[in-house]
Amino acid sequence: MKNIWSIGLVTTFVLLQGCAHNHSSGSVLLTDHDGGAHVCLGEGEVSVGDAVDVFNVNCEQKMQSTVRTARVKTVCKKTKLGDAKVVEVTDDHFSRIEPTGALQLKAGQIVERKAN
Repeated sequence: MKNIWSIGLVTTFVLLQGCAHNHSSGSVLLTDHDGGAHVCLGEGEVSVGDAVDVFNVNCEQKMQSTVRTARVKTVCKKTKLGDAKVVEVTDDHFSRIEPTGALQLKAGQIVERKAN
């Protein structure tokens, strides 16, 4: 019984590691009057000059039913809006970004550091 529990624990750990991302991601918290924004990416996650991708996430809930059960399934889709650059890392948790091009940053958008 102890071996079965250990195998289950190791299997769970391996599966969860497969879902881990190799990149840092955060969200836009607050936009500035000049078009920049403060994001949840801090020291150790990004550096000044790093490029980030900006995404919008839309989620829909759909009802799925069978003869015996009904449940709501949520499906989310991530759409890339544009690029931005880190201009200041303020502390362990936060940094400031500025958009590249005509992108308009808004609270709630997702940002991901581009892979080197």
